[in-house]
Amino acid sequence: VAAQDTFGFEGSVDFISVKNRTIAVPGRVSGLQGEARAEKLDGGGVALDGAVEIPLASLTTDLAIRDQRIQNTFFGMSEGNSARFLFKEMKTPAEGSRVMWIDGALEIGPFSQDLRAHLLVKEERPGQWVVESGEPMVVKISKLGMSGRLAALVELCAHESIDDSVEVRLAGVISIPETFQ
Repeated sequence: VAAQDTFGFEGSVDFISVKNRTIAVPGRVSGLQGEARAEKLDGGGVALDGAVEIPLASLTTDLAIRDQRIQNTFFGMSEGNSARFLFKEMKTPAEGSRVMWIDGALEIGPFSQDLRAHLLVKEERPGQWVVESGEPMVVKISKLGMSGRLAALVELCAHESIDDSVEVRLAGVISIPETFQ
């Protein structure tokens, strides 16, 4: 695959976690960057090989002690864990459509969950799409295999609970290779 067949991505992720059954805790991870080599598939899909790095150190919930606890106790940054989204396939917007899908896997340290991003697309200028989540992705902590880390975070913070599901929304810019314009 030639270099001109590489998509680029930069953006941020907003999430909402719920603690104590009713308290929504919004957060953001900014500075996401990555790229993926692309190959057109029969049927209109695009196979992707690449990843977006998710800089967990940029996580903010507007409370520094909470950020530190999430980063170290839940994400395991103190153990050297990192996060990324591995691209698998995407369906580019059909002519006149603003909707696309990207399939991949969220990896946090040794944990992984397959996800599908439903994105609304606006062509900002030739070779560049501005994207934002149409529907949120739902990350299930139990499906990721991180229930033990979630329990440790609940205990450390003395919460009644933290929900197993986290709503995640993506916003960013995708750079489109000439061969796909």
